[in-house]
Amino acid sequence: MTAQTRLFLCLKDNYGVLVHDPATGATAAIDAPEDAPVEAALARAAARNAGAAADRFERERGEFFERVRNVYLTRAAAEPNRIALIDATQSVDEVSACILAELKARSWIS
Repeated sequence: MTAQTRLFLCLKDNYGVLVHDPATGATAAIDAPEDAPVEAALARAAARNAGAAADRFERERGEFFERVRNVYLTRAAAEPNRIALIDATQSVDEVSACILAELKARSWIS
């Protein structure tokens, strides 16, 4: 039987994936680093949060987000068996499918 997945909102601008394997009963909540160029990510967040007041984090400048992204890229390069980067320029369904494929490729789910 195939693992079941459900997207859930992490904070107000990120998604996680709840993965359940009916065969084993194992369930995991995964917050995969979604990687996208900073400008694309900021545009997506602005569109998703249209009309809402920006919080302190959202008011940061692009340089801040470049530094954060570079830390994730460095960690992923240093620990490729632990951290998989997911292309966040895709649709939500495609991102979910990529996360599931990555989990299966690593034999973390069946």
